[in-house]
Amino acid sequence: MGVLPDVAAATSATMILFTSASASLVYLSFGGIAVDYSLALLALGFVVTLVGQGSTYWLMGKLQRRSVVIIAMSSLMLIATVTMYYESTATFMDALHEHTLSERGHICTQQ
Repeated sequence: MGVLPDVAAATSATMILFTSASASLVYLSFGGIAVDYSLALLALGFVVTLVGQGSTYWLMGKLQRRSVVIIAMSSLMLIATVTMYYESTATFMDALHEHTLSERGHICTQQ
């Protein structure tokens, strides 16, 4: 496609930033987030992001290859896909075992 790995990673990170920020604001406006807990996780997220970005730049400089970004993104997508497959299969098997597969739940948890 002719897009550099750095540009693709920055574009996807920016998209995720705006998506997660808007979702967080929606949950915050409806009172679905504990503010103290979310601020602690926000700080942790910034620290882990800085460590991850610094490690990635260091590794890219050490190996003199940009493919580190592609390998990291591909690995994360693979882990997420396997995790989603496992979770959905386990949920489906539980519903099948408990004979609740055809039951419909409520969208909101509190009725």
